[in-house]
Amino acid sequence: MAGWLPQAGFPRLADGASVELKATAASDEEASAPIGAGSAVGEALVSFAVSVLAILAAMISAAMLVTLVFEPSQSVMVLGPQNRNLAAIVEADGLIVEQGDGFTVGRGTSPGFARRLYSNGALMVLPSFGGGCLSSAFGVSRVRQGPLPPVR
Repeated sequence: MAGWLPQAGFPRLADGASVELKATAASDEEASAPIGAGSAVGEALVSFAVSVLAILAAMISAAMLVTLVFEPSQSVMVLGPQNRNLAAIVEADGLIVEQGDGFTVGRGTSPGFARRLYSNGALMVLPSFGGGCLSSAFGVSRVRQGPLPPVR
């Protein structure tokens, strides 16, 4: 390679000399282990994921507790199977405002609506302040407004 000059700080090899680079692992077990398994990075990712899930669970639990104790709004979102949600709202003397896949928004007509929903089989009750973004995000259809017919 005539005319090639090494950059500053790199020694020049004698003509015909070559350099062999080898990547070695500390052991064969480390070389065959999946990426991140047992490493500090893998442990940090697992720790982060557990922390995020714990924070989400705490936030949802707090929202459920606030809804049950303080009833911050007349409207609530009931999460769970649709048939169960509808039955719980009807049995609790509520009005069905809207529904979508996995949730139903209901409005209570008297205090204690959230407690009655839980006693009638609702799985999760969260506050619902107005229409919000559910209508556009989940393809919600308005089901019924006004009093419901009695359940027989």
